Amino acid sequence: MVSKWENIIRIKQNIGRNRTATHIALFLFLFLSLVIILSFKFLPSAPLKVGEVSPKDIEAPQTVEILDEEATREAKIKAANTVPTVYNMDFNRITDSDNKMTGAFETLRKIQAHKTLENEKAAALLKTKLPGTLSEKSKEILLSLNPATLSQVEIICKHILSRIMGKEIKEENIDIAKKGVTELAKTISMPEILRVAVVELTIGVIQPNMVSDIAETTKRQQEKMQSVNDVKTVIVKGQIIVRKGDVITPKHLATLQAIGIFRPGINLPGLAGISLLILTIILLILAYLALYQPPILRSTKLLFLLALIIVLTTGMSKFLPAISGSGYWAPVAAASMLITILLDFRLALLATGILGILVGMITGEVNYAVVAMITGFAAVFSVSKVSKWSQLIWAGVLVFLANILAIFVFSLVKGEEPLVMLYNCFVYGAINGVTSGLLAIGLLPVLENFFGITTHIKLLEISNPSEPLMQKLLVEAPGTYHHSVIVANLAEGAAHAVGADSLLARVGAYYHDIGKVKRPYFFVENQLGGDNPHDKVNPSLSTLIITSHVKDGMELAKQYHLPQPIIDMIAEHHGASLVSYFYHQAILSKKEDFSEEDFRYDGPKPQSKETAIVMLADAIEAASRSLQSPNPNKLENLARRIVKEILSDGQLDECDLSFRNISDIVNSFVKTLNRMFHTRIEYPEKIDTEMIKQARGGKVFTLPKKEI
Repeated sequence: MVSKWENIIRIKQNIGRNRTATHIALFLFLFLSLVIILSFKFLPSAPLKVGEVSPKDIEAPQTVEILDEEATREAKIKAANTVPTVYNMDFNRITDSDNKMTGAFETLRKIQAHKTLENEKAAALLKTKLPGTLSEKSKEILLSLNPATLSQVEIICKHILSRIMGKEIKEENIDIAKKGVTELAKTISMPEILRVAVVELTIGVIQPNMVSDIAETTKRQQEKMQSVNDVKTVIVKGQIIVRKGDVITPKHLATLQAIGIFRPGINLPGLAGISLLILTIILLILAYLALYQPPILRSTKLLFLLALIIVLTTGMSKFLPAISGSGYWAPVAAASMLITILLDFRLALLATGILGILVGMITGEVNYAVVAMITGFAAVFSVSKVSKWSQLIWAGVLVFLANILAIFVFSLVKGEEPLVMLYNCFVYGAINGVTSGLLAIGLLPVLENFFGITTHIKLLEISNPSEPLMQKLLVEAPGTYHHSVIVANLAEGAAHAVGADSLLARVGAYYHDIGKVKRPYFFVENQLGGDNPHDKVNPSLSTLIITSHVKDGMELAKQYHLPQPIIDMIAEHHGASLVSYFYHQAILSKKEDFSEEDFRYDGPKPQSKETAIVMLADAIEAASRSLQSPNPNKLENLARRIVKEILSDGQLDECDLSFRNISDIVNSFVKTLNRMFHTRIEYPEKIDTEMIKQARGGKVFTLPKKEI
């Protein structure tokens, strides 16, 4: 036989599989919808061929600047040619020239030595190693020098060489360097015939010491080319690119292709880029939800709502500008408002940034994207704490002003004419600002009801004491009403202390015991000291009556169309806890067979922080009424004992409260209880002046009667 827990596990597995399939479907819906909306400009258009006659006038759909690639390329090449070649001094060449000079004199000495040994053949071979610039006459002069003179000549040659090679010598000015050798040799006193030999020998080893740095030169040329602005041609909206009857030229096709009218085929790289971008955006949203908003990620309805808002906004941003001629009509602000109110403040900021990027891609204009983002962010902040309809109207006004201001700023940056600036601000800007607010206000109740979302506006509406169900509770079960108000005060402060939704906790506390209106006098707070009807029934029946207020409350909540989170709180606020009083009564009576499970609520246990807080507040408030002469210590001990019992019973196992949260909740409860049970100091009717004398050192301080 299949156990209860096996059934539960099987149900959860089925739910998990269904949720995975639904999430995949939602992913495909969002991905394909956005790709289709953004990929129109990458699909082929009506075919046009060079040499054909245009069947109609083709106008520019909007004012755009197109790149003149040929003129831009020529300007870049011209700029690159103005960059001089970069040279670096090559010290290796200086060393090489010096080594060649040293080698030349070593060769001269070897030749002289071979001549002494009468080895003419070796001497002739060595002569070939002397610099080619040396004439035969100069060779003979140098070979005729005695060793001491030859050494002096070597010093002179190296001196001249170091002076010349110490300067920058490029390939193109090598002749100037050679002339410098001649001029420098003239300043040294020596026979003319020897001077000629010195000059010829030195010139023979001189070489350019500046080499071109190709990498640096290329880098500077590229930087120069990048500094050249693209040559653009302005195509004005409505300008006729090709007239009817004109023969299509290559220039026509290039212009039409540049402004996006002519697309000869599918732009596969463009489609791939769009697909990757959309995939990245979706993964970014999913990562945010997984980290910061898991409840939204687990909710199929909320995920579909988010996807629907993004798709509709992107679609309207695609087609409204096409109709109006301006990307300022993109309704990003309306989407920002709806996501903030219906889902999450931080998620709305992320979605606004993403929608701004998509608007920029659709329109091809940075200013449209930035204006959409600025207006969207203003919308998010304006409705982040909205709690009534009148605040939505003011939020719409703020969006209107933010839109106009953003457009005005970008008009100034672009240097537009004053009339164009005013037109953009007070036509496109004003219309978008007004329609965004109206769109958000109009769609909010529709989406709220259709997706079953409970906003703060809805919570505040049903928290009004004049609400029919609240009035019913007040009239038919006044003790329960009073109890619920106190629980609401406790729950609100505790929820605020742990970062939970304090408004949801407060309103849920108002309605958590609404089922008691069906049989109010079976609950002690409504008995007002009269007979207790439980004295006439057995503990099992009393338990059934007590626990049935949960089911009765859910039925009433559905009948009066309360939001689902409130219904969940009614169902969960007792969890599966034990009705301990009647359980102990049954044990003492020993008149019936029973188990502990017969005296427990049906559950489920609290699934949210807010419901758990209401459960704790409910139990502590009920217990606090039995305290005699309550004081801070008694109240704290009571709160900690009740919370410990509920924890030990496992009633908080299914909600995400940490031990730190529970400690903060208890501290908040104690503070609130101390404020509720504070006592006043009792002043004696007659003042003991003797006691005051002793306290004041024998002096009595009194005030005039009019100041007492």
